[in-house]
Amino acid sequence: MSLSFEKQQQFDKAIDITMFNSINFDEYRQLGEIAAARALEKRIYRTLDGKTAEQVINEAKKIKIDRLAFDENLLF
Repeated sequence: MSLSFEKQQQFDKAIDITMFNSINFDEYRQLGEIAAARALEKRIYRTLDGKTAEQVINEAKKIKIDRLAFDENLLF
Protein backbone atom coordinates (compact mmCIF):
# COMPACT_ATOMS: atom_id res chain seq x y z
CA MET A 1 0.00 0.00 0.00
CA SER A 2 1.45 3.34 -0.96
CA LEU A 3 0.97 6.63 0.86
CA SER A 4 -0.80 9.64 -0.52
CA PHE A 5 1.44 12.57 -1.41
CA GLU A 6 0.42 14.41 1.79
CA LYS A 7 1.06 11.34 3.99
CA GLN A 8 4.41 10.77 2.27
CA GLN A 9 5.45 14.32 3.12
CA GLN A 10 4.32 13.84 6.72
CA PHE A 11 6.19 10.54 6.88
CA ASP A 12 9.39 12.06 5.48
CA LYS A 13 9.28 14.84 8.07
CA ALA A 14 8.51 12.30 10.80
CA ILE A 15 11.58 10.27 9.83
CA ASP A 16 13.73 13.41 10.05
CA ILE A 17 12.32 14.32 13.46
CA THR A 18 12.74 10.78 14.78
CA MET A 19 16.31 10.52 13.51
CA PHE A 20 17.32 13.89 14.90
CA ASN A 21 15.74 13.00 18.24
CA SER A 22 17.90 9.86 18.37
CA ILE A 23 21.17 11.79 18.27
CA ASN A 24 23.03 11.85 21.56
CA PHE A 25 25.82 14.43 21.36
CA ASP A 26 27.36 13.33 24.67
CA GLU A 27 27.67 9.86 23.21
CA TYR A 28 29.70 11.25 20.31
CA ARG A 29 32.14 12.86 22.73
CA GLN A 30 32.41 9.72 24.88
CA LEU A 31 32.47 6.97 22.27
CA GLY A 32 33.99 8.68 19.30
CA GLU A 33 32.46 9.17 15.91
CA ILE A 34 32.41 5.61 14.57
CA ALA A 35 31.07 3.89 17.70
CA ALA A 36 28.52 6.66 18.27
CA ALA A 37 27.34 6.40 14.64
CA ARG A 38 26.81 2.65 15.08
CA ALA A 39 24.89 3.24 18.33
CA LEU A 40 22.78 5.89 16.60
CA GLU A 41 21.99 3.56 13.71
CA LYS A 42 20.85 0.83 16.12
CA ARG A 43 18.73 3.30 18.10
CA ILE A 44 17.03 4.56 14.92
CA TYR A 45 16.29 1.01 13.76
CA ARG A 46 14.85 0.11 17.18
CA THR A 47 12.69 3.23 17.12
CA LEU A 48 11.29 2.57 13.64
CA ASP A 49 11.33 -1.23 13.40
CA GLY A 50 7.94 -2.75 12.72
CA LYS A 51 6.05 0.53 12.81
CA THR A 52 3.61 1.67 10.19
CA ALA A 53 3.93 5.07 8.54
CA GLU A 54 1.06 6.32 10.73
CA GLN A 55 2.82 5.11 13.88
CA VAL A 56 6.04 6.87 12.85
CA ILE A 57 4.09 10.08 12.18
CA ASN A 58 2.43 9.82 15.59
CA GLU A 59 5.79 9.19 17.27
CA ALA A 60 7.18 12.34 15.63
CA LYS A 61 4.17 14.32 16.86
CA LYS A 62 4.86 13.06 20.39
CA ILE A 63 8.53 14.02 20.09
CA LYS A 64 7.53 17.53 18.96
CA ILE A 65 5.09 17.90 21.88
CA ASP A 66 7.70 16.65 24.35
CA ARG A 67 10.29 19.03 22.87
CA LEU A 68 7.90 21.99 23.14
CA ALA A 69 7.16 21.12 26.75
CA PHE A 70 10.88 20.85 27.49
CA ASP A 71 11.62 24.17 25.79
CA GLU A 72 8.73 25.78 27.65
CA ASN A 73 10.21 24.62 30.96
CA LEU A 74 13.55 26.17 30.03
CA LEU A 75 11.92 29.54 29.54
CA PHE A 76 10.30 29.67 32.98
